[in-house]
Amino acid sequence: MPTIVLPLLLLSATLHAGWNLMLKRSPDKFTFTWLAMAVSAAVASPVLWVLDFSISGRLALYLIASAVAECAYFIALSKAYGAGDISVVYPLARGSAPIYIAIWSQWLLHERLRAPGWLGILLIVVGIYMINSRKWGDLMKPLLTVGERPAQWALAAGLCTSLYSLADKLGVALMPPPVFITISFGLTALLLTPYVGRLRGRNALWLEVKQRGGAMVVGGLMVMAAYLMVLYAMTLADLSRVGAAREVSIVIGALLGWLVQKEAFGLRRTLSAMLIFLGIFLISLRID
Repeated sequence: MPTIVLPLLLLSATLHAGWNLMLKRSPDKFTFTWLAMAVSAAVASPVLWVLDFSISGRLALYLIASAVAECAYFIALSKAYGAGDISVVYPLARGSAPIYIAIWSQWLLHERLRAPGWLGILLIVVGIYMINSRKWGDLMKPLLTVGERPAQWALAAGLCTSLYSLADKLGVALMPPPVFITISFGLTALLLTPYVGRLRGRNALWLEVKQRGGAMVVGGLMVMAAYLMVLYAMTLADLSRVGAAREVSIVIGALLGWLVQKEAFGLRRTLSAMLIFLGIFLISLRID
């Protein structure tokens, strides 16, 4: 990968982890995420008048595909967390995405990973599986429950992540990343509105806005900036590498949880972080 890509992804991961810390403190995470995306798209909308762009039929397809996959991701993840334990849902949703992305990259984008790159992705996936398990005995729990509904929803969420990542990779090749992400986030929030309205109700949504409006603006800007950096990285490096390397946000999130939330870090999370960083190092090697 070009030298600039890893620092870009590390900064993105830091912002993403900070946004997730804010999300963790929200009592209604699904609504908070939806409103933050809507706010971020609204705040960023001036770029649509500042930057030159045109929307072809193919680009419109990528934008719609990205928004639909993002909507499906949020719905699948909310259903997974509503029915299952985080020790099952989290590793399957986050750990399966780099695998799906690597498959699409090889098959559709004709990117080629050699042995160190595949080993790096494998180490990242193993690190993701380990970092959120409550005890050593939980490590095989996600794989042993793949036949159950929460695990299936989690795998669907990982698949959706890979699909919107693929659409975004193709889209930013045809449109400036700030424009693409603004339109994509706006479409996602728009498509999710009927679902969220039916799920939560108008009064609950208005109460969330009144109580956490400021946090939504800050969080929306953070998630917008974080993913904008990912999109820029996609213009410079293979999707399989970017898709896997951005998972360093999981390690930074765990560190923030330890420092800010006073959560335990421990040997298991330390080993997980080491595996993820080693994996990122391997996929960044130019011999691939």
